[in-house]
Amino acid sequence: MTRIFRKYWRNSPNFAPFAHKRNSRLELSLTYQPLPKGNRSYKGYVANITETCSEENPLQLITQVQVEPNRVSDNELLKTGVPELKQRTDLEKLVTDGGYTGPSTDQVLRAEGVEQITTGLVGALPIHPNGMLAMSDFDMRLDEEGNLEQLVCPNGQKATFTLQRSGNSYLVTFVAEQCSTCPFQQNNRCPAIKYKRRDDFAFNLPKDRALSSWRIRRFQACKEEARALRPAIEATVFQVKHALQRGKVRVRGLFRTACVITCSALATNLRRIHRYENDQQRGKFTSKKTPDSAFFIFSRLFQSWIGHIVQFPAVSLS
Repeated sequence: MTRIFRKYWRNSPNFAPFAHKRNSRLELSLTYQPLPKGNRSYKGYVANITETCSEENPLQLITQVQVEPNRVSDNELLKTGVPELKQRTDLEKLVTDGGYTGPSTDQVLRAEGVEQITTGLVGALPIHPNGMLAMSDFDMRLDEEGNLEQLVCPNGQKATFTLQRSGNSYLVTFVAEQCSTCPFQQNNRCPAIKYKRRDDFAFNLPKDRALSSWRIRRFQACKEEARALRPAIEATVFQVKHALQRGKVRVRGLFRTACVITCSALATNLRRIHRYENDQQRGKFTSKKTPDSAFFIFSRLFQSWIGHIVQFPAVSLS
């Protein structure tokens, strides 16, 4: 029975081993990770790379390399990497994709005083049925612990809120005189309603929904900036792993794999520093000279012309 099980069922394409299962006796830290989309899966490790992206820097360098078993999520990598980055580099703003967002991630970022802008979000965005306002349309301010400090409606009215007895939601109230003249309330687009036993307009706001709404509003305000900055890291990942055949390293074990990726990142930084010192950089925001002046353009054309003459001397015919 053991032989039949291994031959016909274990090797079946429908068989998926557990992520924590040891898939190799030679690599005890190697793990299996199925992808949520498609029929692809990976066995190995995951590498996370962080680099600078400020336009004020003359060159961008890799500042952190993390290598973990591939069952470790992006959120866990960010939560362990941000405190170290904050201590070494005085990090203020972090640009990530949607996989690095979540309530636990927001808590770490608020504690470290780091602002996060993302190119996407996990989950669906508000659809605004019949023009209804969503919670992300309200301007919210949270403290370091994620509690609501201030809430302003799209019409500019500041709300008063109290924490419910359960401790899991807020009762948000608005002045009835201002709500009665609000165009959103007159068109039945506002979630605040008039209760019979209350003189004001109010609605219930759960804590987790306040956090997600604040995250959505932040994404909608900064998504263009994030999408303009983040593509550079894709090229950096290619520079780090381009020497690896089929994305595989020639060593075994987590420590040796981390050493290979770290040394590859160091080589990438050294190449960038060498190009910067020898004025061989490419890019709009990386050149040490300003390409706006006519003298700069003329000097570049003259240098290329001189190099062409030196490389290919004229031949006289006799």
